[in-house]
Amino acid sequence: MVRPRKGGIMTRLLVVLMALLLFPVIAATQTLVAPMGRHTSLETTLFERARHAVFRVEVGLAHGSGFLVDAKAGYVVTNDHVIGSRDIRDISVYLDSVTRVPARVVVRDPEADLAIVQIAVQGCHECAALPLAGGEPLVLAGERVFAFGYPLNQPLSITSGLVSNVRPGALLTDAGINAGNSGGPLVNVDGAVVGVSTFRDVDDQHVGSGLSGAIPIDRVPSLIARAVAERDGPLAYIRLPVVPLTRYPMGLLTSIAETIEAQLQCDTDCASMTYGFYDQLTADINVGSFNISILTPLSRVVKQRASSRPAFARRLRREAKAAGVPAEERYSARVQQRDWWEYIGDENTPVVAILVQPQVSQSFLSGLAQALTVAGAALGAARGNQQVVTMPPATMRFRGDVRSFNLKRNGLSIAPLRGGHEPNHLFVNNAWVQMDDVADLGYYIFSPEVFRPDPTGQPPTITLEIENLGNAKLETDTLPSFAWGRAWNDFEGFYQVTKPGEAFRRYTFTYVCTSDDEVGGSSRRAATSECSYEAQ
Repeated sequence: MVRPRKGGIMTRLLVVLMALLLFPVIAATQTLVAPMGRHTSLETTLFERARHAVFRVEVGLAHGSGFLVDAKAGYVVTNDHVIGSRDIRDISVYLDSVTRVPARVVVRDPEADLAIVQIAVQGCHECAALPLAGGEPLVLAGERVFAFGYPLNQPLSITSGLVSNVRPGALLTDAGINAGNSGGPLVNVDGAVVGVSTFRDVDDQHVGSGLSGAIPIDRVPSLIARAVAERDGPLAYIRLPVVPLTRYPMGLLTSIAETIEAQLQCDTDCASMTYGFYDQLTADINVGSFNISILTPLSRVVKQRASSRPAFARRLRREAKAAGVPAEERYSARVQQRDWWEYIGDENTPVVAILVQPQVSQSFLSGLAQALTVAGAALGAARGNQQVVTMPPATMRFRGDVRSFNLKRNGLSIAPLRGGHEPNHLFVNNAWVQMDDVADLGYYIFSPEVFRPDPTGQPPTITLEIENLGNAKLETDTLPSFAWGRAWNDFEGFYQVTKPGEAFRRYTFTYVCTSDDEVGGSSRRAATSECSYEAQ
């Protein structure tokens, strides 16, 4: 039998021991080593320039991108379809995430899908116009380009690609262009604008990245010349309110929503609970020809959870029947709602949204036709005619059509953070109802501070003014206090997190009934009561 030599064993042990002793040093050395220097890339340089020249253009509820071509005059190029047929009184431009200014349309070219809007540049001291590429050819297939803009729900972003094809009136590229990029610049490696990002072409299945299209920049100089010829003086610098960057923590929203669900299902002494009648405080309100909904991140989550509760219950029953489903694999509504909302949308942005929806009613002639049909059937039955009568379908129409919206707090108009009106087409055709009508609905976003109690602790008076395109009237009404009082209370958790040292003053609610005698003065008709909650 051959025995290993002791020296060999000792040597091996020493090697292993040295390796173990040196490993932390090697690991630490690898962790602590920093790069000798970072070289600024071309993309980083171009992005830094774009930060001071590429803006977010908002027109009502829609948004696109635009870029500065004349820093002195404040001319910003964008796509004409970004403006579209929307109210040009609602145009504004975000110079950065915290600076929004009004804008006005200077010139439009719908055929070329280009437009120039003007902003006051006093609030943008670092703004610099982007240079426009020139010469022939303007760009070549295979040339590298970069697209800048505000896609989807994102801040300023950059994508890159190659020019895939150069066609009359269009440059095709594989650089990513999404909704919201429209109007942004497509630049070459020298930082000169070669095109205006306009569209994206994908197949029906949305397989692959698709191709994007841009309008060649050589169509812009003539538009700038028109703008200079039609110059109407500089704009006054006004800083408009902006949508906050902070988000309502999703976990906190879900936790409060679970508390509301539990309290809404109580059997006794519900009124003493904080949220015992929350569902009644979220009811829609009628203002003239419109239905008003007041939405907050919390009310959205509560509504979403209520609508999904039956499906959630069915899933739990299936899991209960199935053996061996690990706890971490079981369905959880809380797990499904994550803080990714911060990056993909505005569902948990701490704002109050007011939805203005036109009411629907039966047309006069339709109601008359049905009434005559019923009367004819009754007359026939009285004469012994038992013939089956077919009721004509009810023809429905929108009563309202939003043209403009104004919110006042204690008599002073408050500008929304964002808002506008968009057409809503409703088509119904069956044996009972027929409707084919279009009317604008409104959606307006406000800071919750609008509904904060006065310094004296008193609730404010909130008034809504809605211009109805249908009858050319301004429909005005005072918003019931329970609606905006509940909206303000919905942000208690948010303020406790973001302003922990500041006391949050909640509204309390009293159930009040008012009779006709009280509101009608000299009216002596039979008294009926209207009851609702009032904020105090």
